[in-house]
Amino acid sequence: MSFFTPRLLAAYFGILLFCSCNKSDLIGLDIDNTDSLASNHIVDYNIPTLTVRDDSVLTSRMDQYPLAVLRDPVFGLTEAGMAMSFQLPGTGFSFGTEPQLDSAILVLKYGREFYGDSLYTNFAVGVHELQERLKAGVNYYSNKSWNYASQPIVSNTVNHFKWRDSIYVNQVVKDKKDTLVKVSPELRIRMDDFAAKRLLVAGSADLINQEAFEKYMKGFYLKLSTKQPDNVGGVAFFNLSGDSRLEVHYKNKNTTTSKLDTNVSAFKVYAAAAGIKHAYNGTPIQEQLDNPGVSYPTVYAQPMGGLRVKLQMPDISKLTAMGNVAVHRSELVVNVLDSDAPGFKPAPYMALYYTDIAGQKVASAYYIPAAYDKVNKRYVFEITSYLQPLVMGKTKMYDVFIAPLTISNRQTNQGNMRINESPTATTAARAILGGKDSGEYKIKLNVIYSKP
Repeated sequence: MSFFTPRLLAAYFGILLFCSCNKSDLIGLDIDNTDSLASNHIVDYNIPTLTVRDDSVLTSRMDQYPLAVLRDPVFGLTEAGMAMSFQLPGTGFSFGTEPQLDSAILVLKYGREFYGDSLYTNFAVGVHELQERLKAGVNYYSNKSWNYASQPIVSNTVNHFKWRDSIYVNQVVKDKKDTLVKVSPELRIRMDDFAAKRLLVAGSADLINQEAFEKYMKGFYLKLSTKQPDNVGGVAFFNLSGDSRLEVHYKNKNTTTSKLDTNVSAFKVYAAAAGIKHAYNGTPIQEQLDNPGVSYPTVYAQPMGGLRVKLQMPDISKLTAMGNVAVHRSELVVNVLDSDAPGFKPAPYMALYYTDIAGQKVASAYYIPAAYDKVNKRYVFEITSYLQPLVMGKTKMYDVFIAPLTISNRQTNQGNMRINESPTATTAARAILGGKDSGEYKIKLNVIYSKP
């Protein structure tokens, strides 16, 4: 009878693996062919890094939309506007006989994030009339320049975006006294003059169906500015797919009693998209954008179609030359350099993805996510499934990128949690990262492997 039972053998090799893993943080450790081929190693490499512009991102059919003017001391200027069209309350809708306007309010439900200066910046929200149609079901991207009237219909002052605070509003009750009710956080902008000039004078042909209504009133484009030009500003997000609406309060003559009835009609947001601009003039980022052939010790990742980090993965020929190598675990460790910047917390999630020979994202890989480690101030990407085929020569190495991601972009695929392949415009959190030659914060690749 053999002394080494299967259970005892499993425990033995488990101890070997555990002991070898304790040799971590050996920066620049090379593979030594004189070592036992059955042993496991942790190998760290320096990885060339560069900041590059990200692709434009899809900004229609999102769960929240950015409204921004942000003067980031490191990342420069970011501006984002929201385009929206509205839905008729019903086919053949009418304001009735002799309508008289009481008030009109643009109600925008807050999203789940504000990024930037929430204490000292005073904002102005400008509402402009769209001069082109915004169509539902059409893909709109962040680099689109929207056509809207140069002068705002209304400019609403916002001292602070109270995106976490519920508010009380008067709710119209037909034939009864209005009732004060508590509602979820929302921004309310009075639109009285516009509603009187456009909506209440609409003819029956303009309100007969959604197509006619969109031609008559194309919608709004919202822009954000700061009251003080040198203020930091911020990015506020709004949920336009829920109960955001243009609410019209009016009276009309009851044809039966000849009395005035009080009414309210809600034109919900029908379609929405965002236009986003980034400017890096005068920042250290611009230098990297102008010198794409140079590796930098500090690199920058920014969502909303901003910036991504391009990696040149290390030479793995030594592992490949050893033949049948099993990669037990491979991790890419990326350190954060600005974790304590007030108002600019690092992105909660980052994603690593790679491309094929044509520069297109590998669809089967989606994104490899990493949550921000607040204790160690870093992101750790588990990339074993990416590295093993490379070592075995089954795949080739092309471009690898790191970019911010929001957790809301997770989706389930056949029981496995995967990441939506599309980059995100639903977060504003960015990060300054340690790249190659960034001292103790430089990027590292850890590999635990064995030669059977």
